[in-house]
Amino acid sequence: MEAFAASARREVRRPVLVSSSCGWSAGDLDAAARAAGGCLRREDGRPLPPGTVAGLQVREGPSGAPAFLAGLLALRRAGLVPLLLAAAAPPPEVARISGRVGSRYLLSCQSAWPGAPGASAAGGWEFRPLAS
Repeated sequence: MEAFAASARREVRRPVLVSSSCGWSAGDLDAAARAAGGCLRREDGRPLPPGTVAGLQVREGPSGAPAFLAGLLALRRAGLVPLLLAAAAPPPEVARISGRVGSRYLLSCQSAWPGAPGASAAGGWEFRPLAS
């Protein structure tokens, strides 16, 4: 995490993700991860303790790569343990898998490029508790 942060500060405009329709620099990825990280709070606003397992569910395949990288970076920066969940997994399956490993929270994003023009202020990120 520290190596990426140092690289992003040094080469903020260096392209790190590029597609035929969009692209992100190191600075863009860093900003998207920070937006996702801003969501990582308990219902009462307190941060989660380091080592907490939290699910990550984003689009699958190449179109989900930007959200996946930003979400993974956000979870690791917060000291959380990511549980990678398939985008197509229905809510009961997400709850079952999460329950088996002790995850009580889910970070998700429906946007392929969270924080891109037209995305919501939170960049399309949602962090919510899972039913226990």
